[in-house]
Amino acid sequence: MDLTKNEEYILTLTKKLNSFKQRAPIYIYFNIMPSSIIIEEANTKKIFRFEIDFNIEIEEQVKRVKEFLKKNLYPRLLELIEEPCEPDIEELNKYMIDNSCSFDKAFKVLSKKTIKKEYVIDKINIKRNQLILENKIGEQFLYQMRMPITLYLKNFIRDQKDFVLAFNKLKEQSEFLYKIERKINEEKRMGN
Repeated sequence: MDLTKNEEYILTLTKKLNSFKQRAPIYIYFNIMPSSIIIEEANTKKIFRFEIDFNIEIEEQVKRVKEFLKKNLYPRLLELIEEPCEPDIEELNKYMIDNSCSFDKAFKVLSKKTIKKEYVIDKINIKRNQLILENKIGEQFLYQMRMPITLYLKNFIRDQKDFVLAFNKLKEQSEFLYKIERKINEEKRMGN
């Protein structure tokens, strides 16, 4: 039986999407139609349709799907870091007036600032019980979970209500392994 070029493309695309699905931090179902990919996110039951462009590489097709899902559905975590800072006199005066408090209290409150770092769970590896976080500038960090990764995703990520709690649970239930260098990622993509 001879397969047409489009049928071969769809067979290979199906394999690549299955591989992608296994590493995705969300539960998805997909169906490939003759000219489109239909994806349903299991938790929200939202359905998305992506046109298949037979003129681009399959990897690019999968990348488009991933980028859309990553932007719109991938779980987010928020790390809050308190750092010391030196408040200026105007801030202190305004805080003391607004809150009817002493200089000492105003200084204590304003001498710390909270920095928010947002992460997205980029990939998971269920067999190794690992996940990769990615920050806004594309840096990636590998974590080894001490609890089953599926349980973590189900209990702390699925509802997406408390991003800080989800990050704190990650720190509590995992071990940070290392920051993934871009050069390594680029070499993997190039097949080296």
